[in-house]
Amino acid sequence: MQAFTAHRPKLYYEVSGEGTAILFIPPPAMGHLTFHEQVRGLTSCFQVITYDLRGNGRSETTDEPLTLEQMAEDVKAILDDLGVEQSIVCGYSNGALIAQLFALMYPDRCLGVVSISGFSEVSPLLLKKQYDLGVSVTGSEHLDFFAWVLAIAHFQDKKVRKEIQKEIKKSDPHMIEQQYAVGKQGNVTRALHQLTVPLLVLYGDHDYYIHSTKRPFIDHVKDLELVYIDGSTHQIPTHHPAELNGIIRSWTKRKGLLR
Repeated sequence: MQAFTAHRPKLYYEVSGEGTAILFIPPPAMGHLTFHEQVRGLTSCFQVITYDLRGNGRSETTDEPLTLEQMAEDVKAILDDLGVEQSIVCGYSNGALIAQLFALMYPDRCLGVVSISGFSEVSPLLLKKQYDLGVSVTGSEHLDFFAWVLAIAHFQDKKVRKEIQKEIKKSDPHMIEQQYAVGKQGNVTRALHQLTVPLLVLYGDHDYYIHSTKRPFIDHVKDLELVYIDGSTHQIPTHHPAELNGIIRSWTKRKGLLR
């Protein structure tokens, strides 16, 4: 199913499968196609929800200043639109910040959190530099190049590369820039002890520059599972989908989240 939320800005989302709801949150610009392989691999046991962040891809943009809280509220808006009372929220990279904040803001709507190549704050220097680069290359004059880089970095299939480039080029460059800026300042570390749901944290074992971000999770989260994907860098959902999908299935089963 393809649809737009009733609230403004209208957010584009897709839904496939039946069962426990699992909503995937992409990083800036990349949108619903980021989780192409999760849709294919998880719909047998989950209701898989993917979407485009506001101002990205097919979703409407807005002129109001962006906040991380708004992005978490957008997740709730999609669940409300679908009539889904509770969902697992799964965020990739910057999307993991949104997933954690959603769980903190709406604990009664969240069954569990999955952080893929994510963090509770942008603390390592190299990670900060990556965010700075994201801000600097997302202007309208660079959007085509930015779309090409993201597509090449994530997908081997040329058809999928073309599709995601096309979707990224529909985005509002100013909104992408704001999303990187807001993400860089985002920090939920001090509130992690308030998480009431299980947290699954996944890193690529070659994604060295963010490995140090595991420390706040270890120090503050009661129900934590930490997993490293062998041979993976940052792009776990697209480069190692079979491993990711299998880990999500086994974790949700152990936590009693499947219905």
